[in-house]
Amino acid sequence: MQRNKLSFLFCVMLALASIKLPAQEVISTDKGNVNQDPKISKLLESHKEWNKRNAEVSGFRIQINTYTSRAEAMQIRSVLMQKYPDLGVYFSYKQPTYRVRLGDYRNRFEAHGFLLEIRKDYPAAALVPDDITPTFSQK
Repeated sequence: MQRNKLSFLFCVMLALASIKLPAQEVISTDKGNVNQDPKISKLLESHKEWNKRNAEVSGFRIQINTYTSRAEAMQIRSVLMQKYPDLGVYFSYKQPTYRVRLGDYRNRFEAHGFLLEIRKDYPAAALVPDDITPTFSQK
């Protein structure tokens, strides 16, 4: 019985030793070199491409107000675009109203400070869930 176990263990070790390890590439970082399978780099590149094609995620925008007049909504949109050129200003129509929204915020916390600021000029402003295009810099 002991001999069978040793034979089995020897066969397993021989099989493991004969397995060919995948090729690795060396990635240099600020903390040293890392050996990694080239398939990981391919996977990261395909992930980046997927993110470029599917840029929108669930998040929040600040809705300035809703308007029944298209001209009034466009005028507010123009003012906001001049006043906040770094933030996205969005205009949409859902019968029977036009909406003007501002910003791309990943969560409520990011938007709350600016919501308090914008309410000084637009008291009806509110935080609303929306599909956003995330960016790395927000006001």
